[in-house]
Amino acid sequence: MRNLKKLVIAVAIIVGAVLILFPYQPEPKRVAKLAPKCTPRGALQHSQKAIINALISPSTAEFPRLGGQVEAQEYKPCHFNVFSYVDSQNEYGAMVRTKYVADVRMEPDGRWVTSDYFFP
Repeated sequence: MRNLKKLVIAVAIIVGAVLILFPYQPEPKRVAKLAPKCTPRGALQHSQKAIINALISPSTAEFPRLGGQVEAQEYKPCHFNVFSYVDSQNEYGAMVRTKYVADVRMEPDGRWVTSDYFFP
């Protein structure tokens, strides 16, 4: 009986020490990352990623900045028509300028999607 009391007291002391040294701390609420802003610049950058995959020589691609001959028109919330061009080498090694139009939108989870593009 005495040994049982000693065992119960020892367990209580150990549990108490653990609780004092390592108090319960609820996991902090994770703050959801804010989706990137839906901007014309974001639409232009994403359209470039889609267009570069369609080029014969993607490593030579040079895209312009937003402004001037480049335009990203928002026709629905977070849904853009991008009018731009890319300078890149053709199959003969000559640098050529190719105009393109891309339909780009941002999904509710923050992902950009290029649903269509063409070279007029």
